[in-house]
Amino acid sequence: MGRQVLNFLVDAAALAAFLLLLSTGALIRWVLPPGSGHSLTLWGMDRHGWGSIHFWLAVAFLALTALHLVLHWAWISCMIRWRPDGEGTSRRDSRIVPTLVLLFLIALFALAPFFGRVKRDESRRGRGHDEHASFRLHSPPDPAYSFAGWFADDHSKQGGSA
Repeated sequence: MGRQVLNFLVDAAALAAFLLLLSTGALIRWVLPPGSGHSLTLWGMDRHGWGSIHFWLAVAFLALTALHLVLHWAWISCMIRWRPDGEGTSRRDSRIVPTLVLLFLIALFALAPFFGRVKRDESRRGRGHDEHASFRLHSPPDPAYSFAGWFADDHSKQGGSA
């Protein structure tokens, strides 16, 4: 298999994983909202089942993105280290330090959740997630609700209110 074919396959798989990740995220957020628990299902899976699929899609997308970076590492390192000047020759550029700082900050933010402390809030025990979601776009849907219905002009017909 040639390098161009491998690049195409990795990029196409990453695009598919990203689109599936996007769709399962929307499904979890709007079709099977927080607090729906096991009461709402789609194709035999509840919110938690779709959450597992969403997680593994994220892992696959991360792995494909890492493979994409490995396949293009020569180009990346060339862009960081060298810059052509007006006469067609190359000279050292100072982009290496900002790039390393950016990579460090990305790694710091990516690893931050693993070093945080998880606290139990007893005031939230026994209540659904929806009571605490300040960013809800609509109330929890009824079982006949569909994602397409959220885009309807009258949200109340679909079991929610604007």
